Amino acid sequence: MKHGVIASKELAEFLRERSAIEENNYKLLSKVAKQASNSTQGTFAPVWAALRGAAEKLAVLHLQMAQRVTELIKDVSKYADELHKKHKAVKEEESSTLEVVQSIQSITVTLHKAKDMCLQKGLELEKLKKDNASQRELEKTEIKFKKAQDDYKTLVDKYTNIRNDFEAKMTQACRRFQDVEETHLKHMKEFLNTYADVLQTNHEQVGQVHIDFKRQCVDMTVEKLLEQFVQGKYTGFEKPGVIEYEEVMTSLAEMTSHSQSEGSVEIPKETSKGTNGETGVAGNSHSSKRDQGLKRVGGTMRVVLDGESGRVVLEKDREKERQKEKDRELSHVQATKASRRTTSLLNLFMSNSQ
Repeated sequence: MKHGVIASKELAEFLRERSAIEENNYKLLSKVAKQASNSTQGTFAPVWAALRGAAEKLAVLHLQMAQRVTELIKDVSKYADELHKKHKAVKEEESSTLEVVQSIQSITVTLHKAKDMCLQKGLELEKLKKDNASQRELEKTEIKFKKAQDDYKTLVDKYTNIRNDFEAKMTQACRRFQDVEETHLKHMKEFLNTYADVLQTNHEQVGQVHIDFKRQCVDMTVEKLLEQFVQGKYTGFEKPGVIEYEEVMTSLAEMTSHSQSEGSVEIPKETSKGTNGETGVAGNSHSSKRDQGLKRVGGTMRVVLDGESGRVVLEKDREKERQKEKDRELSHVQATKASRRTTSLLNLFMSNSQ
């Protein structure tokens, strides 16, 4: 029975080493997964994501197996302690059997000695008879021989009784030992089956992770990798707007002169007849009144009459000119933004490779 306790302790030690291996695999796979997570740029990024996912799943599976084996170790260690206590109790209960074993061992040795003594005395008696020894010596030797025979016979009877007791108790003890050993083997086999189930479950789960990873690798074709990259980096589907060249005013003076040149209109001189019947130019006082009367307040246009040259200058409202300038600048900005929204795939690759 002592080998049962040894076997249970050795099984616990074996499982402890197996759990350590699984924990080490978990640490190594976690390190690999962390390394794969550092590469998230470029068209190969989805492949790195698949590698990281597979490594993380495998790490979790190895950690789960280590935990299950650890739980099994606790059960085996607990059983080893219980088995040791049980063996101790059985040993105390079978103490009488141990005494019988010791008794039969002792009586067997004594019986062999008594038998040898009896044979020796018998040979001495026969020798004396052949040598025609005296009657006294023959009687003395014969008494010793009979005593040896009686001792031998007594020991044989005693041995028979001890043997019967030994046989009964040993039969009972062997049956008990067999029951204990069968129970021990059943428990050990249950532990072994549990360990085999853990291995099989882990193997199936690891195989499923490998199958999923293989399918992901097959699905990630070159076209899909490029498509995913473009979908993650594109800036829109609109084409850049068309921009036409326009003359840009660089200073306020140019803007003012350009405005005056477009809005000025030449008006012919107004002639009037005087009191003497001659034709001439109207007076300054009259033109001043007309100048004041032709102004329109609040309008977008105003008429200025030059008394000396008779020229009417039409000026556009500067506010309207500034509004047009703002409209041109706004259209230019919108066209620039539209051109920036669309970037070609070649430019994306070039920017990512730098």
